[in-house]
Amino acid sequence: MELHTHKRLNILFKNPFRKLLQVTTGRLVKQIKDMPDNLFSSQSVDDIVNDLFEEYKIGDLPIIFWEKGTTKISNVQLTSQDLPSSFDRGFNGTIERKKIDFFIPMSDGRHDIMVYRQDKIDYNKAFVGSMSYSTKAFNPVGVPYVIDGNKLQFTYIDLWQNPEKTNETFFDDKKIFNEFYLGLKTTIEEYNFNLPNVLRSLVNQRIEKSKRDEEYESKLVFPIVSDPNLTDFFIPKKVLKSKKIQPKPKKITPDTPAYEWYITEDDYANILKILHDCGKMWEKYPRLYKGRDEETLRDQLLFVLVPNIIAVVAGEAYNKKGKTDISIKHENTNLFIGECKIWKGPKTLLETINQILKYLTWRDSKSAVLNFVPNDDFSHVLDSAEKTIQQHPNYISKIKEYEKGWSNYSFRLSEKSDVTITIAFQFVHTPELYNID
Repeated sequence: MELHTHKRLNILFKNPFRKLLQVTTGRLVKQIKDMPDNLFSSQSVDDIVNDLFEEYKIGDLPIIFWEKGTTKISNVQLTSQDLPSSFDRGFNGTIERKKIDFFIPMSDGRHDIMVYRQDKIDYNKAFVGSMSYSTKAFNPVGVPYVIDGNKLQFTYIDLWQNPEKTNETFFDDKKIFNEFYLGLKTTIEEYNFNLPNVLRSLVNQRIEKSKRDEEYESKLVFPIVSDPNLTDFFIPKKVLKSKKIQPKPKKITPDTPAYEWYITEDDYANILKILHDCGKMWEKYPRLYKGRDEETLRDQLLFVLVPNIIAVVAGEAYNKKGKTDISIKHENTNLFIGECKIWKGPKTLLETINQILKYLTWRDSKSAVLNFVPNDDFSHVLDSAEKTIQQHPNYISKIKEYEKGWSNYSFRLSEKSDVTITIAFQFVHTPELYNID
């Protein structure tokens, strides 16, 4: 097989990055277009832009540690067809040559946009660092360039049995590689630098459209008809004065100036009251929840939280070791996280407690588990849940029962931890959940 020329690297970095930009641009434009009008009365443009920037910025490329490279040598068998035309191909069988693999360690980063790949890459999903990419399909004599996890690999077949020639080819490839690497790095930096202004422009356009639509609707003789399946409670209105979350700073350690943020008890109570009122409304109007799944019920809760809280409210937000159903943030710090679950018995409740404890860090001191109970015997479920909660190994005590179906409990973050966190448990009776007309 003939050693390839520099042209083999000319396609590096281009196709995946272009595709990434296409997908990213399409997603952010759609997300801004689909934003509910009431969002703009409950959050400032700066907050919306900052939140979108964190979601759509492109992470840094990995740092490549060329000076820490290692070499692996193995033998491969080549047939006459594997050799270039300048070699003597007049033999049968195989000849043996050395395969040289140069391994260059890399830090974490956006490995996925550093190579060309004809296979489809789904950029709508989070990048997983263990994925493997290559400039072309692997064959028995190797490929010139591969990224696998945190490792950059150049592979050469020493047809000439000349290690100096292999080194020379590698250094030529390294030079071309670095040219594309630095070019892509600059492009990403420019993209991230310009992104806030682009987002601000799109958000302001969306706000202007909302104002034009509102002005148009105000001139009609009759009020706009809302979704007949929703009560007024779920119809967003202009928020004259939202309950503003006012996080407080806390030193990370006594001897450092660095701070983390935490949510106050008043703000925590306000959030829980909103969620509890939603549950009461579901119990009063079963058509609001009938035939819904966990995700749809969560979206209804977000639908009510967003216009009532001046903070970044998100669904399925990434936090530590997984995704939380509801997340309220300040300066990228989680002030509150919540999980929404359909009641399926004590075992599932214990798993949910473990799940929410796994998501928490020391600063995530406030959380909630919202349980939708389709069982007819609601009182029996509450008794079972109470016993289950108290059986958890991290359970400390019951803080307060606010009313039937809503109590707050104190837990240790882990069995051996002295960090105490609060979890509110709310149970909503939804006996017609699986009743679909």
